[in-house]
Amino acid sequence: MKPSAFYLPGLHKAVGRMSGALINTPLERGVRGLRRNKNRFNGFCSARKTVETVPEAPMPRPTPLKRGVNERCHGWRLRGYQMLKLGLCLAIIASTATAAEPSAAPKENIFATKPLGIQLSIKMVGPYSEDADLQIICLFKHKPAGDTYQGAAKETDEKLGGILSALRNRGEFVGDSGETFLFTPPKGSIPAKSFMVIGLGEEKALSLDTLRTVGRIAAREAVRLKAKHVAWAPVIRDEGNSTMDVGEGDRAFAEQMLSAYDTEKRLQAQGLAPEFSIETLVIEAGPTFFEDAVKQVGEGIESITADLGRRDPAPYGSAAK
Repeated sequence: MKPSAFYLPGLHKAVGRMSGALINTPLERGVRGLRRNKNRFNGFCSARKTVETVPEAPMPRPTPLKRGVNERCHGWRLRGYQMLKLGLCLAIIASTATAAEPSAAPKENIFATKPLGIQLSIKMVGPYSEDADLQIICLFKHKPAGDTYQGAAKETDEKLGGILSALRNRGEFVGDSGETFLFTPPKGSIPAKSFMVIGLGEEKALSLDTLRTVGRIAAREAVRLKAKHVAWAPVIRDEGNSTMDVGEGDRAFAEQMLSAYDTEKRLQAQGLAPEFSIETLVIEAGPTFFEDAVKQVGEGIESITADLGRRDPAPYGSAAK
């Protein structure tokens, strides 16, 4: 047979002699059970033996001390991570609770006796913050030289966008005793759904009878407008007048408001007026006058309740023939 063009007899014989030497380790020959041995190259310094079997260095086993150190280090890292997550969760919960938590409720005295079924209270708020169906305030007759606005009167006018001062300055609400003006507050201004101003007349003519008239008007207007939640602020002091005791004025208003409302309920009972009930009446008072208002109005409730119990229960009109 003709030899191949690439056949080199000398090289072929040399490789043949080396082939047995190259597979010369137990692992290369497939010997089992030597799991602690491994092959390594010895630097190719000899063509007859390029790989040799050597003992495998045993891996160091973890000792109890090493395990304790590792577990402690790992435990601190794990606990630190858990504490960080817990801290973040608590911070989120706290911020959410703070954002959701409403502001402290204003001071309020609710009278245990519910005259004519009305929950009556004295509340330390201004006429610009009560969520009422009908918010009522009183204003003196307009003075050409300028009206006084301070405290709650000033803040209310500002929150309403100057409506009160504009009506008075233009002469469209004169403020005579018993005069009324009703409007819907601008959206986003104050929480009350309707706002009514009742005139007090000339400032020098102010008396308890003036506030008794205001009380009767308030009751009848609330029934006519079907306002279940009514709030009233005299704002007399906030117009610069201090001739009348605030508590006495609140009492005069409350007594006549209840008296007029009793008449309305009697008319309803006799079929002379449509059924309707006022549920709450809030008399708004500042911090300086709060306690006296509670005392005076409480006494007024007892007094007017006794008077109403002595009213003639007979129908207002005789039966039609």
